[in-house]
Amino acid sequence: MIPQPESETFEGRGEKNLYHFTRENHINTILKYGIIFGDVVLSSWDGLNAPNLTTESRFHNPANAEVDIIDENEYYRLTVKCPTDEDKLFNFEWFDKTYCLNENRNTIRRINESNKDNNKIRGNYNGNIDKQYIYKGHITPKMIKEVCKWNKETEYWDRVNKKELKEICSTYEKLPFNNMMINSRSDSVPFTKTRIFGHQITDDTTGMVLKYHQLTDHKEVNKKLYELTDWLSLNLKGNPLTQWRISLTHFLTGSDFKISDLVDHTIKFYNRFNKENKVNFDSIMKNLNQRGDEYSIALRELQSS
Repeated sequence: MIPQPESETFEGRGEKNLYHFTRENHINTILKYGIIFGDVVLSSWDGLNAPNLTTESRFHNPANAEVDIIDENEYYRLTVKCPTDEDKLFNFEWFDKTYCLNENRNTIRRINESNKDNNKIRGNYNGNIDKQYIYKGHITPKMIKEVCKWNKETEYWDRVNKKELKEICSTYEKLPFNNMMINSRSDSVPFTKTRIFGHQITDDTTGMVLKYHQLTDHKEVNKKLYELTDWLSLNLKGNPLTQWRISLTHFLTGSDFKISDLVDHTIKFYNRFNKENKVNFDSIMKNLNQRGDEYSIALRELQSS
């Protein structure tokens, strides 16, 4: 591994307050398990799971979430007291230039440029990569020192007290499925691309993702699909794993995406490499459709209550 130059690290050792931005439907998970997810793109099919942080406290959207989704859901800023160890905290600009051929810098620049005249967006849409960091480690709940919610009327960050946080966590803990956005006008089923690709589990720098899935997968709508893609990610090596991930780009980046096509492709790949435990397309799709219907019904009931 190429050592990070001292010019890119913080002076001295110790800790520094950095910020992480998220939506309300993730607050309960973060305060329970810590910040354990972060999509770091290495190439079109390769990636890394590491929490994303920034020194910028202003309102912006480093995760590139859709504007409508942020407008519909409460937006939060977490203050993290983060160790500045040079072998764990990496400046994103340096990391991107060194390992990713500027893939992330170009994406950020392109999004900021395309949204410069959008009145809905305050400042740079997704921030400055030179002020962003990735942390190769587990950001525990104890490292989160403050939670603030964006006030759309005053355009200021309001501190959220412990009672409010407890109420938020209680609401989302009781929900029957993961990642339910109860204020959203959409009833689309949540779908995690980074888990399909496998970066969450094979390239996890936090050491917490597998444990999280083991504890929460009973609330996943697409559990049966994830079981197959997890197996492929954990058991395929070398060229077969690369070919699997490259093949996914067709299904996950196309405008005509259909879950049934992805499931069919996944099953064919899975049965090819796990001949002793072949699975059936119809049974898997029946389960996914049933779980999807249950999710949609539960979400509409929440939205109408």
